Amino acid sequence: MKAAGIDIGTNTILMVIGRKLGDGSYEIIRDEHKIARLGEGSHKTGSINEEAAGRAKTILKNYRRILDDEGVIKIRAAGTAALRDAGNGPEILARLSDTIGCQIEIISGEQEAEFSFRGATEGNTGERETKITQAIVIDIGGGSTEIIQGTDRKILYRVSLPIGSVRLTEKFFTNHPPAKTYEEQARTEIRNFLLKEKQFQTGCPVYAVAGTATTFASAALRQTTFNYAEVDGYLLRKEMLDEIINRFLVISVEQIINDYGIHPKRADVITMGGIILSEILSLLKTGQCIVSCKGLRYGLLYSID
Repeated sequence: MKAAGIDIGTNTILMVIGRKLGDGSYEIIRDEHKIARLGEGSHKTGSINEEAAGRAKTILKNYRRILDDEGVIKIRAAGTAALRDAGNGPEILARLSDTIGCQIEIISGEQEAEFSFRGATEGNTGERETKITQAIVIDIGGGSTEIIQGTDRKILYRVSLPIGSVRLTEKFFTNHPPAKTYEEQARTEIRNFLLKEKQFQTGCPVYAVAGTATTFASAALRQTTFNYAEVDGYLLRKEMLDEIINRFLVISVEQIINDYGIHPKRADVITMGGIILSEILSLLKTGQCIVSCKGLRYGLLYSID
C-alpha cells in the first residue's frame, strides 16, 4: 500500500510518499518540497490573501497528479499556523481540500509538535524498534515554532510558540539588511517567549527539522545545489550557525539568493529563522543540533494505519 503525508505550512507545502512494508515501516518513494508562502501578510490582515491561496492551489494540483501517478491509496494532510490562525482559514481549507482530494485537517500546535517529533526521530526503513532514550526536536515554521522533548514511547513536554520566521520577519525585518535595533527587538521578543519555557531537560540530543535548519546546514556545507544525503543528519554547530546569521544580517536578500543559492521565497525569512534557532539552542544550553530533513509530513505518514 502507498500512502502520503502532506504538510501545508505557513511558508512551505511538503509531501512525502511511502510504500508500507510488512513490518509496518515505510519505504520512501518521493519527497516533494514547494514554497507557497500561504501565510504571507496574514499576521497583519488576519486573513490569507487570494494570491497566496492561488499559489497553494497550484502546488496541490501538481501534488494531486503525482499522487494519482504513484497510485497512492491513503493520504493524511494537515494545515498548520497559517490556516489555523486566519479568519478565512475554513474557506481556504475547503478549497484546498477539494484540490488535493481529501479533507485537510487543521491541527493544533500541540498536535503539530507531536507529529514533528515522531517524523524526526522514528525510523522509516524497518527501524521502528530503535529506542530513543530522550531527545528534543525543534521545528521552526513560518507562523509558529514547536519544541518537543520525548522518548520513542512518550512525549514528555511540548510547546508551540507564535515566533515563526515569516511572522517575525514581517514584523521586524521589513528591510534587509535590517537595522541593528530591529534585530535586537526581534531577539528580545523571541527570548521573552523562550524564558517562560523552563521544563526542558538539557543534555540530550537536539534535532532541528524544517527549512530553516536544512537551509543553514546547506549553507554550512557550501552547497550550490541542495543535497539531501549530506544535509540529513548533519551536525550543525551553533558557532557556525551564528557565523552565517551574521553574514546574512549585513547583506541584501538578492545577495543571499545569488551567493548562497537560497530559494527567493525563503531568502527573505531565513535570517530570522536562524535567529530563532540560535536563541533556542541558547535556551537548551547546547552548542549544536542534528539537522533532519524529515519532520511533520513524515509524522503524518507514520500515523496512517
